[in-house]
Amino acid sequence: MAQMRSVQEAPQISTNHGVAGFGDHGGHGGGDQPPAVNLLLVDVLRSGSGAAANGENFAASVMVERRISNDSIELEVPDTIVGAVLGPKAKTLQEIQFYSGCKVQVFKRDAKADLPVGTRLISLAGDEKNMRMCRLMIERVVNEAQERRVGTRS
Repeated sequence: MAQMRSVQEAPQISTNHGVAGFGDHGGHGGGDQPPAVNLLLVDVLRSGSGAAANGENFAASVMVERRISNDSIELEVPDTIVGAVLGPKAKTLQEIQFYSGCKVQVFKRDAKADLPVGTRLISLAGDEKNMRMCRLMIERVVNEAQERRVGTRS
């Protein structure tokens, strides 16, 4: 019976990997195993939007983007939203990196002298498509966290 169960589960594993891998969206291919599917991030891949489920985009109003080079962007973000980007034990950050194919670095407070008080720096590195997807994923995570904080308004 145990053998039969594992045979029946095998297609589900490969199906989940196919959904989570997103090879054509810049995800890391090869032998990397995808993290558990984060439906918020999957929705960004499908919709191409960072707006929250209610259509509002709080994150876009609080994040300041600076282009550093063709393959690098820095985001100035309020200290209060960094926790949402990191997630528990940095799991959300790892998922964002995996699904976007973009390297993300969250700097400590006061990492740069010219940053306004109460802001942190998040750097994105990758090709243009991956950085765009990464920013949308960060926006979605922040928007959903904000929606939970203030409650959904009808």
